[in-house]
Amino acid sequence: MTGEANNLWFLYFLTSRAKAAMVVTVARHIACVLSSREYYGKKRAEGKKHNQAIRALGSHLVRVIWSMTKQGRKCEIR
Repeated sequence: MTGEANNLWFLYFLTSRAKAAMVVTVARHIACVLSSREYYGKKRAEGKKHNQAIRALGSHLVRVIWSMTKQGRKCEIR
């Protein structure tokens, strides 16, 4: 490996693109889903800034989606 070029720069690019897509998705989710809006409001009330609250909601949604995938459940908005 010595002297070979490290061609992993694209991973950083993909990660930043995925993060940007997640932020846009979560922002739209807040506008459309009441429970997400309530979770966002709760995080803001805890003193988190907008971006921190968005990231917290994104992490929560990823955990929920992963759990549903593992259990084989379908999406249902309550």
